[in-house]
Amino acid sequence: MPFDSLKAREQPKENKIDFGSDVRKILDKLYDDNIKPKYAIALVIKALAPFFLIFIEKKYISSQDAYRVLENLMACMEIEDKEQSIAAVIKALRPILQISTKYPKEFEEMRSKIGNTQEGYIELNRLVTYEKNGKVISLHHSLAKTIGPNRKMYEDAMAKLAQIINDDPEVEVIEAVSYIVPKTPTLFTKYGFEIKELNEKDEEGRDIALAFILREEFLKRFLKNND
Repeated sequence: MPFDSLKAREQPKENKIDFGSDVRKILDKLYDDNIKPKYAIALVIKALAPFFLIFIEKKYISSQDAYRVLENLMACMEIEDKEQSIAAVIKALRPILQISTKYPKEFEEMRSKIGNTQEGYIELNRLVTYEKNGKVISLHHSLAKTIGPNRKMYEDAMAKLAQIINDDPEVEVIEAVSYIVPKTPTLFTKYGFEIKELNEKDEEGRDIALAFILREEFLKRFLKNND
C-alpha cells in the first residue's frame, strides 16, 4: 500500500478497524467497474481465505462457523441488486466484523501481513515495508491505524534498510510516492529526501508526490557506525 502518514493525528476514532466499511468500498468499486455480483463476491471470498485459516488456527472462530460464513457469502452471489447484495455480504461477514472489533491490533496485523505478502513487499518491521525494482527501493507503509504515528519504528526500519542497501551495491535510489509527501513534505526533507511534484492523484483523489534520496545520502544518515 502507499506510504501513508507517519504524522497522523492520534484520535481514538481513527484507531478503529472499520472492516465493514472497507468491504463496502471494495464492492462499490467492483460494481462500478461493471463486475457482476457473483464475480465480485468470489473475489472477496478469495481475499478472505487466508484470514479464515489464521482465525481457525488462533481459535478466533470455529471451522464450522467459518464454513457457515463462506456458505452465506456464496448465497449472496445470486443477488443482482447492488445495495441488497452489499447489505447481504456485510451481514454474512458479521462474525468476521466481530473478530476485527474484539481483536483490532491482531486483526490489523494479519491484514497487513497478508496484504504485504500478496503485494510482494518485504517487511522491515510492523510499520514499514519495501520492494526493490532494479536500482530503486520503493518504501511502503503497512496498515497501522491501531499503532498510530511511531517515529522510533520508522527510524528502526530505515536503519535496517540502510544495512540491506549497504550490502547491495546495485541500489542507487530510495523513494516513496504518497499523498503525505505534498501534505507534509518536511516529514521527508528532515531525513534528506528531495521532493518532486507528480501532478497525479491517488485512488481517493488526493494529490501525490515523490520523495527520493540517493544511496550515499541515505547511508550517511541511517547506516549505524557509518563514519
